[in-house]
Amino acid sequence: MSPVTRARANPATVRDEHPFWPVDAAHPARPRAGDILLITRAASVQFQTPMLFRVIRVHDWPTYTGWLWLDGYQLDAVGDAVERRSIFVQASGLQRAAPPARRPRPRRGHAPDPPTELATRKTAADYHRR
Repeated sequence: MSPVTRARANPATVRDEHPFWPVDAAHPARPRAGDILLITRAASVQFQTPMLFRVIRVHDWPTYTGWLWLDGYQLDAVGDAVERRSIFVQASGLQRAAPPARRPRPRRGHAPDPPTELATRKTAADYHRR
């Protein structure tokens, strides 16, 4: 079976076996939805300043060998999404990143006050007292 026929039959398998995506400690597998990547100049010259990127989708669009279109969110230092982006990067320049440490967020509202007396069930007589 030719590579083109194999790609049409099962494109995901062929892409994962393709040699442009190295498998080693820094690049354990092709990016998938939910992965957090460190995007640096090694991925593309447009990224002068490194950024954290959470992948939403890897597009199957035809591109140059070794390049990928990724959709995802640019993350800030604490892991919050700052901007949704589509980026065109070299697969060999992508690096996995550990998720940023989450800071504890303040609770919304306030905790109810603890009861001061034992809760008792009111009877009809309690409502008619003056």
